[in-house]
Amino acid sequence: MKFLCKNFGEVLSLYSKSPYQISIIRRNIRYLNLGDRSTSNLLLSPAEATKILRTNESTVDIQSKCSIKYYDVNYLGANNPIEDRQTSAKFLYSNIYLFGVFDGHGGYQCSDTISQRLFDYIALNLLNTKQLEDKLKLKSTGKFPLWYAYQATYNDARTQKLKELHRQSLLLYAEELLKEKIMEESIGNEIEYNMEKIMIDSFLKLDNDLMIEALPNPASGKTLDKETLDVAMSGSCACVALIKDMDLYVANLGDARAVLGQEIDDGTYVPYQMSFEHNSENINEMKRLFDEHPNEHTTLIRDGRLLEMLLPLRAFGDVRFKWPQKNLKDYAVPVYGHGVIPSYYFSPPYVTARPEIIHKKLNYRDKFLILATDGLWDLLSPEKVVQLVGNHLNGQQSYDPYVIPEDRPVKLREVFEDLTKRRVSISHQPVDHNSATHLIRYALGNDHIQISNYLRADMPRNIRDDITITVIYFDTDHIIEA
Repeated sequence: MKFLCKNFGEVLSLYSKSPYQISIIRRNIRYLNLGDRSTSNLLLSPAEATKILRTNESTVDIQSKCSIKYYDVNYLGANNPIEDRQTSAKFLYSNIYLFGVFDGHGGYQCSDTISQRLFDYIALNLLNTKQLEDKLKLKSTGKFPLWYAYQATYNDARTQKLKELHRQSLLLYAEELLKEKIMEESIGNEIEYNMEKIMIDSFLKLDNDLMIEALPNPASGKTLDKETLDVAMSGSCACVALIKDMDLYVANLGDARAVLGQEIDDGTYVPYQMSFEHNSENINEMKRLFDEHPNEHTTLIRDGRLLEMLLPLRAFGDVRFKWPQKNLKDYAVPVYGHGVIPSYYFSPPYVTARPEIIHKKLNYRDKFLILATDGLWDLLSPEKVVQLVGNHLNGQQSYDPYVIPEDRPVKLREVFEDLTKRRVSISHQPVDHNSATHLIRYALGNDHIQISNYLRADMPRNIRDDITITVIYFDTDHIIEA
């Protein structure tokens, strides 16, 4: 087992220039890593496998007149503890919805913290002056509600001490924003609510707070704290969708992805990329990195990794790639050892938390949006994922009884065509009603023996990554009316 897993890593390194080749390699040699588990007494029953796959699934009906009908979520861990997180919520003051998937690395601490805090930072930027003033009046109560959270997919892993520190940072940020807005209004400037700027500012501010919180502060009596240092030393990618009326914004940081499923004239579904991975495969990202570090072309990227260590080139946390070397020597080395400082560490910061924003106006072709961590994209292409969700959507609709429209004349030919399409859809009726579960099942092979082997693997992280998926379904009728 150990020998096979070591060779697996070596094979992947040979294909570092093509993530899809990596996917093919993973699929071709998965049985080597899984070992011989095909004997019947080791197999899970179909019911047992399905129970595991559905353990963390959830479907949420928005129940509001807006562009979103409902969404599906699910996750399947590989790391122990799982390093992925997922969050979904509605802004309390308007029909603004946020969905995010967060892929941690080097531990769960950063992704867990970001998933609990990022939406609050975005919400503060959405408040007007009076709303900020009203919120700050509540700071003594300890309650500072900004969002309606739809479901608690994960338990908040933070300690009470950490939660209080984060609350204080949020209050300080609210006070800063209020002063800025009052200043702007005092000189006659109208406050603009630019969504792209709001998301960028929120990402950068939260990341800066992570770094400040990890440092000792003699003025306040704060000493070096391993708990806050662990949050900042670990890292997290993030892919966040903000939906306001017909506007879809995706802010991406790292290698999670957002893909829109569009229905074309022949009834099939095609992908529309709403994000791009920030890794060494991204030419524009490499140009940015080389422009920022012009004298380090030979040392920046090796084996597809930043300074031979990190795959994503943008992330929250990861202060070992951001802090000045003096900070690392003074605060990180005593806790984690000298290996915490990467080789060729000449001109930090090397990693940024500035997200890349893509904006799109929704139209009648846009049927669903898939947000997922790279555990899914390592195994399936965007084209395949969109096809699977599209077929799942058609199959789900075929469960509903066929009703002939009563509000207009209907020709027999139209009924015949509808029933013909319905017969095709019935052939796609899925095992799982939740589309995120459907994707996870298919990513593991959609074959019972393969799925059982994956789920029973002693060390699943040797063969795959954590998988976290959110599928958001749009209300086409509402979009057309709007």
